[in-house]
Amino acid sequence: MPINWKLRELLKERGGNSAAKISRIVLEQTGYQLSTQAVCDLLKRQKKMIRLETIEAICNAFYIPLSEFLEVLPMASQKPQKKMRTRQI
Repeated sequence: MPINWKLRELLKERGGNSAAKISRIVLEQTGYQLSTQAVCDLLKRQKKMIRLETIEAICNAFYIPLSEFLEVLPMASQKPQKKMRTRQI
């Protein structure tokens, strides 16, 4: 599935110019400890896995909904086909 990951751009718009600053803001606003390296990893590339706690802390610290930086688009070729079951009498 194609995924649009726009966290880096969004945090930059909201004043998160560096990983250290983002980490500090998250800690101050939410009490959630997010290492500078973890923030770097989030900013550099699209994540394959991320904890819901981390997403919640970022969303709360920067007042942004998840839908603003993460969008999952289903692939048309993988759209499931509905099978109709027939009842036999």
